[in-house]
Amino acid sequence: MFKWGKKHKTIRQLRRKRGFTANELAMMAKVDTIEVLRLDDLKLKDIDKEIKDKLLPYL
Repeated sequence: MFKWGKKHKTIRQLRRKRGFTANELAMMAKVDTIEVLRLDDLKLKDIDKEIKDKLLPYL
């Protein structure tokens, strides 16, 4: 019925849809793996702009 955009999905859902592990996404976006794992349960709209700008091209 409703189609929610990317901003309403969690980082984990977006990452798994593209087939990336947390380590692979962290290496591509040049951030720490721990940071990606910490953000996994947050929705894209809830994370900081500077981290979102790094992750968004890969998600």
